[in-house]
Amino acid sequence: MPEIVDSLPGGSLGDLPWDEYLDGQVRLFTNGEIDGMGVKLGSLRSVCHSMAATRGKKCRTRITDEGLYIQGKEA
Repeated sequence: MPEIVDSLPGGSLGDLPWDEYLDGQVRLFTNGEIDGMGVKLGSLRSVCHSMAATRGKKCRTRITDEGLYIQGKEA
């Protein structure tokens, strides 16, 4: 029988400091940082847009060879 645990291991992308990340400054998540989070680049991009929407903002993104650039903007 499987063991019951309190929570899933690792964090959730929703737990990241999105208010800080969406403050209007351009930020770069490097490929190394994204790999270290254990997520796919497209997933992080999608969560960025979702987190911006819940805050009444928009999220501009660009994917390059370096990684994922994000910028929060007022809606």
